[in-house]
Amino acid sequence: MKMEFDIAMFEAAGLSQKQIVALVKMFQAKADEKLAEARNKNRIRVRNQRERARSAEHVQAQSGTTEHKQARGTRLPEDWQPNERHFIEGRTLGHSHEGVLASAHDMRLWADANAHRPVARKLDWDKTFSGWLRRNKPKGQMNGRHSSELQTAFDNLMARAENRSAGEPDGSAHDGQTIDWIVPTCTSP
Repeated sequence: MKMEFDIAMFEAAGLSQKQIVALVKMFQAKADEKLAEARNKNRIRVRNQRERARSAEHVQAQSGTTEHKQARGTRLPEDWQPNERHFIEGRTLGHSHEGVLASAHDMRLWADANAHRPVARKLDWDKTFSGWLRRNKPKGQMNGRHSSELQTAFDNLMARAENRSAGEPDGSAHDGQTIDWIVPTCTSP
């Protein structure tokens, strides 16, 4: 413990040099006492921790069991199926009902193929499947709202093309002109 003294303050208080030295020695003795007490407490704490650890190891050795500090996952249960929450989440990600079932089948195949590896042991298979659905969105899907806007734009474009091929004006500003590409735009949320 480091102590600093302002000797000028003690002199201003009217203490002699002899009194100041005695005061500093007294403070130093108290600090040394506290330091020794803290070291002794720490030594006792460490000794007790070691004794508890040895005792626990002895009990485990006697019983033949070991405790893991980290929770371990389990293999995918044979009867695991996607639940209603998965179907709702899948629908928002652009999966059909069959697509969710197909993803569940794919995950089951992956888990079986990797059963011997720690990576195929999970604490929560429902959360794992939710992540599986997010990572395996159907190709070409943006999200539910944007994909429906894109589908509507495509349907309108196809209707206009059919009208044009039948010789009917489609009401666009491009009637009578050749358009190589029409790219619909989707607004962001």
